[in-house]
Amino acid sequence: MAPTQQIATLDQPPAGGGALTVRGISVSFSGVVALSDVSLEVARGEVLGLIGPNGAGKTTFFDVVSGLREPSRGSIYFDGEEVTGRSAVWRSRAGLRRTFQRQQVFGRLSVEENLLCALEWRGGGGGILADLLALPPRRRIERRRRTEVEWVMELCGLGAVRHAMAGSLPIGTARMVELGRALAESPSFLLLDEPTSGLGEAEMERLSTVINRLRAESACAVLLVEHDISFVMSHCDRIVVLELGSVLAEGSPDEIQANAAVRDAYLG
Repeated sequence: MAPTQQIATLDQPPAGGGALTVRGISVSFSGVVALSDVSLEVARGEVLGLIGPNGAGKTTFFDVVSGLREPSRGSIYFDGEEVTGRSAVWRSRAGLRRTFQRQQVFGRLSVEENLLCALEWRGGGGGILADLLALPPRRRIERRRRTEVEWVMELCGLGAVRHAMAGSLPIGTARMVELGRALAESPSFLLLDEPTSGLGEAEMERLSTVINRLRAESACAVLLVEHDISFVMSHCDRIVVLELGSVLAEGSPDEIQANAAVRDAYLG
């Protein structure tokens, strides 16, 4: 006998193994609806594009998923655990990382120091005494951190500017530093908010390499907001289109390009 299919509700955890499940998210600002009953799911290793015209609610959705904004209603599950009430710091430490539309780097620190900052939250091992005396536990932890940073710099193509002050870098390189900081400790879910903005051709190719390697080597899921439609179409497995805070369409790149409502509202 076939098993009875169970219909999920807002009160039930997701039955599947998706990296992220969002159910019925709504957000209002002083009576203005920014998101209305938005639901989606992102599988492990999947790249999902989130597109729509300005004001569609894309950044608000990112803020809700990353924990920077609390939804008016709805639920968020990360790796099967409800995280709706969890803070942005908790979600980041659990492996859900994001970048921002405007790059955010520590300008007075070097590129290498910016990447090392992402690993400091675990502590130094042995406290202040271990730091002052350079005790073995501290040295072992520091070696592991340096090894992790070397991997990130190689992946993001930052080796040549490792000692440069982040505040002196061109916007495209600074974006790669922010991306590298999000990649430290191998996240399981990555939110990329307009990552191609300000990138040159070489940096665009590097970003493509990063996304492809994440998918192939770590099954990291990626949720991508991007106005460069050609980039979205070439890198995403599925696409969700937002319009005025609601889901207008969802499907493969080919299905989205063929959707008359999407063309009228966004693609032209």
